[in-house]
Amino acid sequence: MATRTLLSILAAVSMLALTGPLPTPLHAAPSSDATATRLEAPPPQAATAPIGPLGPLALTQARVYTYSQASQVIFTDQRWAPTWVWSGVQISARVPAAAVDGPVVVETEHGDSNDSLPFDVGGSSAVPSESGEGTAWASTVSGQIASNTTWTQNVLVTGDVTVTRGVTLTIAPGVTVFFAAHSDDRASGSWTDKSELRVYGTLIAEGTLAAPIYFTSNADVKAAGDWGAIRIGLNSTTSSLANCVIRYGMIGVLFNAFNEGGGVISGTVRHSVMSRNATGLMLSDVNGTSSSTLTLNATIADNVIKDSTDEGIYIDASAWSGNSNNYAVVRNNVIEGNSTGVRVWCNSWFTGHADNYSQLLNNSIRNNVNYGVTVWNSGNGDGTGVDSDSSPTIENNLLDNNNHNLHLSQQQARSGGTQNYVHPVIRYNTIRNAAYGITISNTQPYGVISPTIAHNVFYSLGEGGSYAINNVTTRTITLGDNYWGSSPAEWDAGPQPGDTYGNVVVSSHLTSSSDPILTCVEPAAAQPGQAVTLYGANFWPPPPKLVLPILLQY
Repeated sequence: MATRTLLSILAAVSMLALTGPLPTPLHAAPSSDATATRLEAPPPQAATAPIGPLGPLALTQARVYTYSQASQVIFTDQRWAPTWVWSGVQISARVPAAAVDGPVVVETEHGDSNDSLPFDVGGSSAVPSESGEGTAWASTVSGQIASNTTWTQNVLVTGDVTVTRGVTLTIAPGVTVFFAAHSDDRASGSWTDKSELRVYGTLIAEGTLAAPIYFTSNADVKAAGDWGAIRIGLNSTTSSLANCVIRYGMIGVLFNAFNEGGGVISGTVRHSVMSRNATGLMLSDVNGTSSSTLTLNATIADNVIKDSTDEGIYIDASAWSGNSNNYAVVRNNVIEGNSTGVRVWCNSWFTGHADNYSQLLNNSIRNNVNYGVTVWNSGNGDGTGVDSDSSPTIENNLLDNNNHNLHLSQQQARSGGTQNYVHPVIRYNTIRNAAYGITISNTQPYGVISPTIAHNVFYSLGEGGSYAINNVTTRTITLGDNYWGSSPAEWDAGPQPGDTYGNVVVSSHLTSSSDPILTCVEPAAAQPGQAVTLYGANFWPPPPKLVLPILLQY
């Protein structure tokens, strides 16, 4: 009997070896969730019989592990994704082979998660390496570009370069564009002592991962603010930057018009790195012309924006006359290590009307010094009809380890006139690991602060005298249904004393019997077989592991 038992154990060990090593998780399960479960990758359908001490063993069941269908990750076209780390708030999975583009859903016995997160199957979230920029230039350039031009060799910009309307500047992959540090031989533009690339026509700067395009300083010791900006100006609507590395500028990329009348500013920045600038990227439309409308609708996607001394991204709609509308879309970016991750600003005075309806979607906003996202309104309410509406959509983001993950501030200076609004929609975000989850502030009791805060996941917040919701105004802030905590017991208990400060109303909350929430997928584009991490809440219970019996026959 002892011999047969030993042989059975040896056979079981041999059989377990058939599944091969476990994949390395993309991210570890969060330490705040002690009930995280590690699951082995799905085993092969068939296996060679192991060899026992007495010869080959015949197996009546070759599959050692199987999975319950009660909890699973489903990609579009009903493709089940294998998983290996599964906790109540985080899952590591692989993109299934036959999946197609579309939403990702987490299914549990409690229901299905929201399907608000599109996934690009076969796409890529890769950005180029920061190393590899050139060390010398073949020519210098300054002044107007009045006919279609292609730069195929490294160049030094010694003064403002202006691409005129109707003209296209193309920069070939592998080119490094140097800017003369703290110098502008044109003494023009936004900074008279810094060189800029100013585009009123079209800029096509599309590198590759193997041959990125670099924009950098020519200084021996480079620093943020050495040069001005790549400025996409009024009625430039088709400029495209991709696989670029942009460093050491005052503003890496600036979409901007300032008191130039009505029109449109647009373009795309994708798969690029903006690093070590004062501000990584700015999307700003400022109107001062009556009876005109200025609109900005650029798309910023799949980038890494990091290590800015000020903001990673600054989104601004301002007007002292006429209308200013900002519809910028910022999605699937990693925004980290900046002083402030994203600043959303709206400002109006005299007879201006400004609306900031930008969208922040499925970004990882983490490890920024002051704010992950700060939303401001600074209308003056002077009775002239001026108004401003700071109403961004902030959905499906991971806000992690910023001092204030979110900050809402009403700065209306006077009473009277049309009201000015801070009215963001804050839904389906994971808000965690910070001194303050959401802080609400004002300088005066004027204007309106009326955020929609619902279906978010709050945990690891408000420890040591700080708060998940920190309302330092005299206004009342009412929350919708959210998840509080990272485990079923915490979800059922809801917010606890000390989780909120000030006049905060929480009339109900989501519990362990509610539908799961999917907040963020990182990355949002990957090849079949590649690893992704899903964030959210109530991914519970995990798919159970079932060990099937192994019957030995000699």
